[in-house]
Amino acid sequence: MLDIHSHIIPNIDDGSKNIDMSMEMIKIAADDGIDNIIATPHYCTGCYEKNYEYIEGYVEYLNKLAKEHELNIKILPGQEIFIDNYTLDYLKQGIIGSLNESKYMLVEFNMAEFDESIMDILYELRIIGIEPIIAHPERYIYIVENPLFINKFVEEQYHFQINSGSITGLFGKKVEKTAEILIQHGICSFVASDAHSNNRRVPKISEALNIVNQKNNASYEIILNNYKAFLNNGSLYFSGEKIKEKRKIFWVW
Repeated sequence: MLDIHSHIIPNIDDGSKNIDMSMEMIKIAADDGIDNIIATPHYCTGCYEKNYEYIEGYVEYLNKLAKEHELNIKILPGQEIFIDNYTLDYLKQGIIGSLNESKYMLVEFNMAEFDESIMDILYELRIIGIEPIIAHPERYIYIVENPLFINKFVEEQYHFQINSGSITGLFGKKVEKTAEILIQHGICSFVASDAHSNNRRVPKISEALNIVNQKNNASYEIILNNYKAFLNNGSLYFSGEKIKEKRKIFWVW
């Protein structure tokens, strides 16, 4: 299995606090059946600003430690990019990068408010050959409150990554329900852990994948195929359908 979203590099963002925690997280992932995990620390202007070259270097170190600990897992470099007006410039300068130097980039937005200029930036990324994967859409307040909001992204066939913790109820019933709605409509290219520690938000995805399989086997199969496609430098599958507004029923007495 492949986990495309984790915060396992220590002392770089709000994820792992030290190297011991990082190694425990990597062991948890390996024990869950994950054999490839992408380290995706936040890159956010003015907050978390370690560049892609640093990530690559630290990933090399983590792989060395994993081998020494006889863990059957490979760590790959990536970032979780907070989209802003500087994103395109950062990419051109090599400050930020994609997932394992592929054409796919993990991106996130403000969870409370949506800036419409983001649609233009996502389009510009595509123009230069980068395909965005939108991280944890089920946790954005404006999508939780109105799932139809996601249709603007579905229309453009952007890929989506849903957190395993959202599916298992870690973030509450509303987020769990939103995740279920998205999965039922095929709006999920990946399930990933978004792991931040070795206790609560851990790098596990197997339980969530089993739930997806029960809810929508077609989505489950696409997720598994996307794991393979990504690792083989192939194109990802997209099967998302727009969410339809529920019809109101009026009773006449």
